[in-house]
Amino acid sequence: AADVSVTGRVSIGDLDSQLPQLEQRGVGLGSEVAGTLGQGTAKLQLRVTTGDLTIRAARSSRASGSDRG
Repeated sequence: AADVSVTGRVSIGDLDSQLPQLEQRGVGLGSEVAGTLGQGTAKLQLRVTTGDLTIRAARSSRASGSDRG
């Protein structure tokens, strides 16, 4: 259960968002992504000048109730 507003920008590189709640604009130079997960109380701003950015969901062991011990 996420509660975050996400914005991201890649100046030179690839941007890949695997979350349908985030809208991706552009390919290659100047790609951007934005969207809200849950209520968007927290803010996450991602910036990459040169390189790739991949956004994906990962379930923490706390959230799933599993133990990695």
